[in-house]
Amino acid sequence: MHKRRFILIMSLVMLTVVSTTSGFRGGHMRGGGHHGGGHHGGFGHHGGSGHHGGGHGHHGGHHHASHHHAAHHHHAHHAFHHAVHIASHVVIGAYILSRPRYSTVVYVNASPYYYSAGTYYVKKSDSVYVTVPPPTGAEITSLPDGTVPIQFDGTSYSYYLGTFYLKSGNQYQVATAPVGATVTYAPKGAKRKTVNGVGYFVYGGVYYKPKFVDGLTLYSVAANPTTAPAQANILLEPPAGNIAVQHDGTDYYYLDGKWYEEVTGGYEMTAAPAGASVPYLPETAQQNGNNFVVDNTTYKPYQKSGVTLYRVVG
Repeated sequence: MHKRRFILIMSLVMLTVVSTTSGFRGGHMRGGGHHGGGHHGGFGHHGGSGHHGGGHGHHGGHHHASHHHAAHHHHAHHAFHHAVHIASHVVIGAYILSRPRYSTVVYVNASPYYYSAGTYYVKKSDSVYVTVPPPTGAEITSLPDGTVPIQFDGTSYSYYLGTFYLKSGNQYQVATAPVGATVTYAPKGAKRKTVNGVGYFVYGGVYYKPKFVDGLTLYSVAANPTTAPAQANILLEPPAGNIAVQHDGTDYYYLDGKWYEEVTGGYEMTAAPAGASVPYLPETAQQNGNNFVVDNTTYKPYQKSGVTLYRVVG
């Protein structure tokens, strides 16, 4: 028992050390992942206004979730607070203003992804690259620093910030997260979600359920507990490649001129919120005088800190 606990503690210590040295190797990161607090993104060339994302009530990288009186809730709060600080500051839905540094292009089903230091991006314009969940099937030549070996059901995986890899010849391939596998932390940007009274952390469509082993909080990959939406226009998750935008206290998800917000049972397309800004417009945008029109929504370009932004004006 003591040996097992020692191994778990050392795994957490190792993660803390390697994560503080790996970091982000791209341009300046803008925006932030999901609900509550998060990164105050700046502005960039074709860069949108700062997005307040990063889940679980994180504000500027610090945890502000309410404290619970029950002991096991306290442990979960402390463990998650620790986990998000050992994970990378790159979160899904954030964007950078140039091609990721040292990136390589990997293809999955003929779609290009830009991989750099454990993070995957899609290109949305000449100067905007958005972080996305790890695409299943993508192959890389070497594992990122900080990868942790995971043994589950007779298979050896390598785990890094929400991504599970399998050895594939001389490559490492992104695998579907194995349901039942246990990891020592949930990735930064994972979103708290309660389904049928059970609490989960959700990241990239993967559900992690906290559990307590020898006084430590661990996270087991769980089967998706949600059911198909009753309405065809409701999505279980916001579309991949979206940029998280918070405006007037509401979280929106922007992708190629379309806007989504969370509703009961999932995410639904909604009208563009007047006054919100985005970092790019799709190629289908039509110029109308000094403005641009996308799907009957007018965007007005403006300059902020020397860069171009696009604000919804009608």
